[in-house]
Amino acid sequence: MKNTGNEKKTLTFGTVLRTFLMLLVLTNQIVAAVGKIDGFANVMWYQILSIILTVITTFITYWYNNDWTSAAKLGSKVIDALKDGKITKEEVNNLLDECNKDIYSEEKKVDD
Repeated sequence: MKNTGNEKKTLTFGTVLRTFLMLLVLTNQIVAAVGKIDGFANVMWYQILSIILTVITTFITYWYNNDWTSAAKLGSKVIDALKDGKITKEEVNNLLDECNKDIYSEEKKVDD
């Protein structure tokens, strides 16, 4: 399956949500640091909660935009090969079937 370049590029809901949340918490941090929120930003619980939400959102966004595991790295390579037309969808499915058979046979040997 060759890449014709006509495929519709769409963002997943997760990507849009993570991007929105990251922009929201960063905007909140900037506005609070500049002091544009009078009184409310000076409350200790607001500052702590704001920092916690920023850190959590940053880690989640960073984690989902990077390949940390070997399976994720392999998946990215397969996706790139599919986009470049170096491999077809059927070939990927055949490879997955072979891997699943190998995994199943290894599990069966361990159980025996």
